[in-house]
Amino acid sequence: IYDRLGVRFTHIRPESYYQFRMERDCQRLWDSGVVALENDAFISRWVKPGTDQEEVVVLRKKDGASTYMMSEVSTYLDRSNGDFDRIIVVTDNRQAQHFSQVQRIVDQFLGPDSRHPKLEHVPFGGLRIDWDGEKTLMSSRNGEVLNLSEVLDEAQRRSRAILDESGSIPERDRSSLSDKIGCGSIIYS
Repeated sequence: IYDRLGVRFTHIRPESYYQFRMERDCQRLWDSGVVALENDAFISRWVKPGTDQEEVVVLRKKDGASTYMMSEVSTYLDRSNGDFDRIIVVTDNRQAQHFSQVQRIVDQFLGPDSRHPKLEHVPFGGLRIDWDGEKTLMSSRNGEVLNLSEVLDEAQRRSRAILDESGSIPERDRSSLSDKIGCGSIIYS
């Protein structure tokens, strides 16, 4: 799928790579005072800037399980030691608050003025799926997802239908062109 999109990676580490680091990093956050132990859970809390609202983030639950937040923080801390100028995360705009909280926890730990790479969240709008005529917002949590290959295949199929209907493109070029148009429609929409 990455070849199809023209995407190349120079550095690959799956989320599971950080699994064993989360315990260590949670301890480091605790030792530095960034997290506190409340009701047997490790949390971070602060007053949201410009408000009097308190935000509370759980990094490790009282049963010892680490949260998605802790996974993100460990990932960020590991990458902050590399040769990165910035860390770019591209996700649905519903994740904006989450990544703002990740940055806040890391800034509290490393210091906001330190030379660690800044996290740049690049949000995109929610993706809607047409399930039997009803548009539904994609949500992996609810099991309402399509694989990217399915989305690209559908975009190519629709592009091909338009090219076939127009008849202005030679038959021999339509397959390649419809894939480029389909991929481009997903990338740039």
